Amino acid sequence: MRLKRILLAILVSVLAIILSISTRRASIPQANYANGKILRVPFVKQGPDLCSEASASMVLLYYGLNFSQEEINAKGFDRFENMLPFLDKYIYCSYKSLSVGELREEICKGNPVIIRLRIGLSLHTVVAVGYEDDWIIIHDPASGPFIRVRVDESFISPWAASNYASIVSRGRKP
Repeated sequence: MRLKRILLAILVSVLAIILSISTRRASIPQANYANGKILRVPFVKQGPDLCSEASASMVLLYYGLNFSQEEINAKGFDRFENMLPFLDKYIYCSYKSLSVGELREEICKGNPVIIRLRIGLSLHTVVAVGYEDDWIIIHDPASGPFIRVRVDESFISPWAASNYASIVSRGRKP
């Protein structure tokens, strides 16, 4: 188990390096501007092996629901692939395979999107919180908030490897 965590940490670090080659951080993002939009999604730094739980926590916080990544994990929701039943208790959401255009449309509607990335044999989860021109803006629970990722092969390839797996949120349930 320890070796698995070390390998996962190395692979997440490699992802951060790959993304940093084509990214730059937005220090003080604006909510709306001519060629894009950024949602004010709170950022949660992930604990060890908790990227999906931290991503779910961010989206829930956006809708005013306070669940820590540890609480989500303790309830048995420990990865992207089994997160929907937990989220569905509190927000309107669904699994989707999105194009970049559809991802932008969801963000434009005010819906943050949880995205699954596959890097080699490892999986990682981030939250798409905005877009601008040729950039998608993500909260990467392993690396930080408001990371601008160029929409090129460095972003598309790891997302395509997961079949563009996404959880689209559409608002808080009553």
